[in-house]
Amino acid sequence: MVGVLLAMTGCDQDQPEPCVEEIAVRMCDVAYDTTYVGTQAERRRLDLYLPPGDGPFPWIVYVHGGGYTKISPSRGETVATALQAEGYAVALVGYRLTPEGEVSEERKVRHPDHVRDLARGVRYLVDHADSLGLDPERRAVMGHSTGAALAAVLLTNPTFLDEVGLTTQTWKAGVLLDGQVYRLDNFIARTLPWVSPSAQATSGVIRTRTPSQPGEPPVGYTVEGPVYDHGAHLDPSLSGPWLYPALLSGPSEPEVYAPPHALNLSPYYNVLAGDPVAPTLLVHGPADGRAEHTAEMARAYLDAGAEAAVLSTTLRHGEFVWRIGDRTGDGASFREHLLTWLRPRLSPAPLVASSCPAD
Repeated sequence: MVGVLLAMTGCDQDQPEPCVEEIAVRMCDVAYDTTYVGTQAERRRLDLYLPPGDGPFPWIVYVHGGGYTKISPSRGETVATALQAEGYAVALVGYRLTPEGEVSEERKVRHPDHVRDLARGVRYLVDHADSLGLDPERRAVMGHSTGAALAAVLLTNPTFLDEVGLTTQTWKAGVLLDGQVYRLDNFIARTLPWVSPSAQATSGVIRTRTPSQPGEPPVGYTVEGPVYDHGAHLDPSLSGPWLYPALLSGPSEPEVYAPPHALNLSPYYNVLAGDPVAPTLLVHGPADGRAEHTAEMARAYLDAGAEAAVLSTTLRHGEFVWRIGDRTGDGASFREHLLTWLRPRLSPAPLVASSCPAD
């Protein structure tokens, strides 16, 4: 799918032939699952940015952040246009969000709903790769903040791609921008000051993997640590504590703060479980202990024999998104480091300079 711009100069026959120049294409608000009619169906859509040329293009799935509760895919427009200009197709894939506060059962969105939505978006792009001009072999996933955690789940946990007939080997590369929820048990422990003391309960054991065959014991890593019973113990005056109970609890486990399936949302343990993982660039800024979270995730890659690189920048959290297009300064430096890392893994074709005369 290629768009063209006809640089028409009028109808006078004495005018030269119009110059035809290939241009970048943007497809907006594409429904990737038309069969779904439940809550927040409008969020199961994507925007696709294609560079100039005939393709097929290497492509990147970009996952927006927002704490699982807010922001739309369009927040990644600056990222998409910056990468589009370098020869990459970029898909901004939306997903349903976890509503804040008390909602009816049918309106609840919990893990793994977010990841399953993203997996269906990837499936759509794979199925339509030929018509969209996407290279079926050269694809990556990138996410920012909470989106980095969700992208990391797609990179490291085969469960959700397997549900749509894909594997983690779908990816040639991953890029995680300033994320911190790579290890959920650790993140919960760090946020305990935000939770009233009565929210703490007894220790439990959480396993990251189900048996590979019926009758086998669980495999992978076992986490021994606190499981939190939130029940009525959360302080309603605090802004943060409601999220993870709302995100992780289910109808059969309404009062467990971190039920066993929560570790599916912990890519740190999924890496250590030993499934193939694509080379990953982990990027962090200076705030909120992000360097420590990033380093811990990178060590998991190394312990598992997987490839990871860490890029430390001075960019603050939101600046990764809106300063990637800068031509000077820290934003430009970040972009060049990112592109240098991506090129050998996705091999974008060089863009051909316009042959049309300047106005």
